[in-house]
Amino acid sequence: MYILYSSFLLIISLLSIKTNKRATHFFIAVYFLLSVFVFGLRYGVGIDYFSYEFYFYNRAETFSSEPLYSLVNWLFYTAGFEFYSVTIFIYAIIFICFLAGAYRFGLTGKYLWLATLLFTSNAMLLYLNGMRQGAAAAICFAGMIYLFKKSYFRYALMIFLGIMFHYSAVIFALFPFFLRFLVSKRTVFFVLLLVPLSFVSAFTVKYGAIFERIVLFTGAYDQHTFANAIATTGFPLGVFLRVSFCSFLLFWLLIGKVRFSKELFFAANMYGLGVMFNAISVQNFMFGRVGYLFYLFEALAISLIVLRTKDKKEKSVLFLITIMYALVFTLYTLTLFPEINGLEYQSIFSKP
Repeated sequence: MYILYSSFLLIISLLSIKTNKRATHFFIAVYFLLSVFVFGLRYGVGIDYFSYEFYFYNRAETFSSEPLYSLVNWLFYTAGFEFYSVTIFIYAIIFICFLAGAYRFGLTGKYLWLATLLFTSNAMLLYLNGMRQGAAAAICFAGMIYLFKKSYFRYALMIFLGIMFHYSAVIFALFPFFLRFLVSKRTVFFVLLLVPLSFVSAFTVKYGAIFERIVLFTGAYDQHTFANAIATTGFPLGVFLRVSFCSFLLFWLLIGKVRFSKELFFAANMYGLGVMFNAISVQNFMFGRVGYLFYLFEALAISLIVLRTKDKKEKSVLFLITIMYALVFTLYTLTLFPEINGLEYQSIFSKP
């Protein structure tokens, strides 16, 4: 299944290079429907899948999770639907919110497809594990443009909806107070320095111990088991690839011929922040869960950098390199090491 899925991505990626905007948007719509079918109808895919399934069949009427997620479960459960109705709905919400957010930041045509490809090569696969947090992150992502339009009521509304899916999204409520720094080119420079440093420090600084002390103090997430991922999986090649590509893109943004904007710097800084969380998550998976909120900005930032590169030849080269990066990452995650993230594929039609 994953080989066919990756082959389909490659075909659309090649077609998007030459086709017009309308045709590319049609490809995105087809891909949306395909991925909803593949991942919405999954069974046992994602480390948290059976926890979500148990909640649906045994606790849907208790409203003991976040309000909007609880409401979704209650509505489908009381209507007599099966759990896969929830996975389809949540997957569709995440995908649609991502497309809406990317489009509002100016991505259309092949650049919107590029963002979609990057999104499904990384963030969407992670959200198969954390559906609630994925929905929260995507809803907030769709509302980010309101920061730049100074439509603070709409921004606050989107953040509130995100929080109602997962409380961790409350961090986005702080963004208006730090926007001045988040849209700065100077901040991009510091983020560029910190991205590779975070990866190197993950092998020396005991971030996991620091996080556990915070957990013991606050009492949050104390039910989780904290494992050292480096000790169990060896050198984190996927994380290294993401850190390297992020460092290259941020460096290119600073020294290349790129049309600057506050939106671009904002996306780049959020991208780097997400990669930093991903880097230190090799010590403790909970850091990766924090990073879930920022991983959508990888697709946005990379696509914006490619779009706003001035030289046509350089833009074409970056476009092709990015496609290769996304496809390699997809193949690495889905076909080489799917068991690490619980992504061995089964559909509801093949479940025991």
